[in-house]
Amino acid sequence: MAVNHIEDPSHLIAGTRLIVPSTNYRKAENTTKVSTRRPPTTAREGFIWPVRGKVTNFFGRTKSKVSKGIDIQAPLGANVKATQSGKVIFSGEYGPFGKTVILQHSHGFSSVYAHNRENLVKVGQWVRQGQTVATVGMSGHASHPILHFEIRKKSKAVDPLIYLRSP
Repeated sequence: MAVNHIEDPSHLIAGTRLIVPSTNYRKAENTTKVSTRRPPTTAREGFIWPVRGKVTNFFGRTKSKVSKGIDIQAPLGANVKATQSGKVIFSGEYGPFGKTVILQHSHGFSSVYAHNRENLVKVGQWVRQGQTVATVGMSGHASHPILHFEIRKKSKAVDPLIYLRSP
């Protein structure tokens, strides 16, 4: 429960991704100070899903690569919404991610929305939570309509599923 930041297991939802620690978890926790604290309440309760769809790629290491976010399969042209209010700090082409928007939020958080069909905001613009910032696309190295979504804390990628409210 501590590793997954679960206070009440009766609130688990079918399909929730859980981390299963190795048998050495307690030892590692004592020697390397593995954090089991939940995210701050203001951040944890403040992020909404940017688009409805199926998560097709999860945060973390796979056999072939490391993903710093999640991929959400959604209809081409679907609205991508700001997961939290913030300031647009990037809106343009971003290498293999293609058309990308990056928002800066409070408490050191930022969010990344990539593979967009169209970016609808400009650098310096302030956006409200839930405001459409882009549309789902296939730009960059995407082979089908998808949103690559990241949450960063002080520029370090964190698992978005820890912070996103249940849909």
